[in-house]
Amino acid sequence: MSETPKKPQLHQSHLQALSRCGYKFSRAVLGGEREPQTTPLVIGTGTHATNAQDLQNKIDRGILLPRDAIADFARDNFLRAWDETPVVLTDDERFQGLQKAKASAMDKTIECSKAYHYECAPKIEPIAVEKKFVINFIDYEFDFAGQIDVDENKTMADGEMFGDPIIGEGIRDTKTRKTNLGQSEVEKSEQYTHYAFYKWIESGKTKIPAFVAQDSIIKPTRSRSAYCVTHYSRRTLDDFAVAFHRFDQACKIIASGAFTPANPCDWWCSKEFCGFAAAGTCKFYNSKSRGITKKPTGGIKNGISKQDVLAGLSRTLSNG
Repeated sequence: MSETPKKPQLHQSHLQALSRCGYKFSRAVLGGEREPQTTPLVIGTGTHATNAQDLQNKIDRGILLPRDAIADFARDNFLRAWDETPVVLTDDERFQGLQKAKASAMDKTIECSKAYHYECAPKIEPIAVEKKFVINFIDYEFDFAGQIDVDENKTMADGEMFGDPIIGEGIRDTKTRKTNLGQSEVEKSEQYTHYAFYKWIESGKTKIPAFVAQDSIIKPTRSRSAYCVTHYSRRTLDDFAVAFHRFDQACKIIASGAFTPANPCDWWCSKEFCGFAAAGTCKFYNSKSRGITKKPTGGIKNGISKQDVLAGLSRTLSNG
């Protein structure tokens, strides 16, 4: 008896990529092309891996890792992530030099991991870390899948949310950020809605998670150390309905093959946050729009007619 073939899966990160930049989605998700890394991505990857090891030790042994172990794990995880694929540097990092840029990023990873270890990890009561899940959508070409950073059962109240104590089973995720984006980020995040939706299905559609939480690690600067900020929110059945509609629309967009690139005004359409832009392989990214360029020379005064300019433009467009 042959096994039923597994359907392709859409992850939360895939849906986010599709909504932010359909072109990147088509290359990285559908085309399987590896996006070149930038230093913020490496810092996030190294910090995330260290946090997971810290909390897994708490699950297995009832205590967090020692301080020295955090620094060692953070360094090793950073180096592993750095060596995984080539890292594309920004103009400022290239001016700084590869080794200095690498050392600076590693120091930030260690400091972010320590901040999480002291400020967030002690108050977390983890059940599982990096828990993978799949939601089967029978009438769709794709299933929905994801990985929950921390599955938690908070037995002691941790402050208040909307006037009620934060207690019970919930889910939480960690982000490394330049700045604190505030409560609105966790309130609007589809990621937490999809994760809570899965937990609701897992319970037999009887129990919605008591909370969703985001631990934001704000990266260090020259004038201050890394620090953490936690924001809590809740999800409802109405949120799940909207999330399903967005999944449904994403499947229709993929079927159509119409992948709209990011708006060049969006912060993620930049060399710092997009490896394709940093590597110079995105045909929709115009680096010249990011700064002042020299006034072009030539033109009609130098013997180039308007027709010549238009003809050259036509050749450029036809060569795509």
